[in-house]
Amino acid sequence: MFNAEKQLIGLLSIMMDEKPTSHYENYSSILNIFAARCASEMERMNAKAQLEYKAQELKKSNQALKDFISLAAHDLRGPAGKITLFNERLAEKVDHLESESKDYLMLMQNLH
Repeated sequence: MFNAEKQLIGLLSIMMDEKPTSHYENYSSILNIFAARCASEMERMNAKAQLEYKAQELKKSNQALKDFISLAAHDLRGPAGKITLFNERLAEKVDHLESESKDYLMLMQNLH
């Protein structure tokens, strides 16, 4: 049996009756068709197994990405909280800030 790239992938062995056959060409054609069908099925099964393996790998990769995002989000909560706190403290003193500083403060407040 050969795959689509004409590489040998298996051997098909058929046991037949002990009597000599008179229509060898007919049997040969049928066996060639059967062997080609077996080879196609083997390739399909191999492709399916590879697809399932890749799907599992993708699932693991997605889980690792979710874990990383969760960890990163957790690690950023502390600094983000401090930025918000200092933003609020600056907002309390807005009357004492220069014009440019007020503009920056307004930009920061509009981000969230």
